[in-house]
Amino acid sequence: MKRIRLKRRSRRFGTTAVEMAVVLPVILVIYFAMIEFGHVYLSTNVIKSAARYAGRLAVTNGATNDQVIAEANRILGTMMNPSLATIVIKDGSTFDTAGSAPTNYGNLPDVEVDEIEDRHLFIVRITVPYNSISLFPSGFWHTYVHDLTLTGQAVMRHE
Repeated sequence: MKRIRLKRRSRRFGTTAVEMAVVLPVILVIYFAMIEFGHVYLSTNVIKSAARYAGRLAVTNGATNDQVIAEANRILGTMMNPSLATIVIKDGSTFDTAGSAPTNYGNLPDVEVDEIEDRHLFIVRITVPYNSISLFPSGFWHTYVHDLTLTGQAVMRHE
């Protein structure tokens, strides 16, 4: 009886290796994609926090643009190289007019936070290219998301 069982089993020895060869690459792609998307989510939250904290500093009297940018860089430095980020401080007074929300923030004029008046609206905007902070820089998904830019901004009024 034992010989028959062993003979039946020996015909299926290669099946496991073939199944593993088919399934393992798919599982690894899903696994690494989850890691990468988790990193993108973390990065986006850090960028938004940096914009918010820098905006809170800019709200106070006496803060300069250099101090606001340094605060944003300090927070960004906890996760990435801050030189990869583009930090701009723009005039947000166009938001005060009803129905005139801008579609391109690059067209808004720059503003010096130490020169703006009380109750004036401004925007601290931080952008980081996805490819510069990706965990897997040569991954195949870069073909599809090579133009992705992570953005965080804070819209605040000067006090």
